[in-house]
Amino acid sequence: MPRLFLALLIFLLALPLRADDTLVLWDFDNNTVGPMDAIVAVDPLARILPEVMLSRLSRVPGLRVVERVRLREILEEQKLGASEVADQDARLKLGRILGARAMVFGEYLALGPVVRADVRLVDVSTSQILLSEGITGTEEELVAEIQDLAGRIAARQGRHAASQGGAGFPPEAWQTYEAGLRQMDDKQFDTAIDTFKQLLAQHPGFSPAERQIGLALERLARKQ
Repeated sequence: MPRLFLALLIFLLALPLRADDTLVLWDFDNNTVGPMDAIVAVDPLARILPEVMLSRLSRVPGLRVVERVRLREILEEQKLGASEVADQDARLKLGRILGARAMVFGEYLALGPVVRADVRLVDVSTSQILLSEGITGTEEELVAEIQDLAGRIAARQGRHAASQGGAGFPPEAWQTYEAGLRQMDDKQFDTAIDTFKQLLAQHPGFSPAERQIGLALERLARKQ
């Protein structure tokens, strides 16, 4: 994958990273089985759960989190498909190129109102699982548990987790946030900004929405 290596080298030069402070966070996999409408109903959790985790990890002093959004931008610019990073081994290879120390992988399975999420922290250089935890509960319970888990991941990386940026907000707030993320993916940046602003009006202090507004404004500036 020479083009992929070149793209990531450019990214590495633009964002100087050190293996001891860099963590890569991927979207979670939806492993729910059953009718298609049941699967689609919980599909937003694929982005909500890692974003909940990111809302805390991004506040950890000294820890740089490379999220899926940044990696996808490189793949899009180089016209590379998602199949290039479809499995864990390929993603770990990207992590080595980026100089990352560890990666977070997650998957979940919904059984009615209850969801089981499994999260792994994997050492990029050795592929060793550094931490593996399963969480079961309603969506609201998962939001709280995932943020607690983010604190434990930070501690495993030798960092102290700061305050929880999305704690206490209801699932509806995160669902609105996920709608804004889909608008971002569709490059509807102005619409996404409106969505995030409405979310902040309803839930002041929702820091992930503030971060997304910054990203949207950055992308709009690039288009000019």
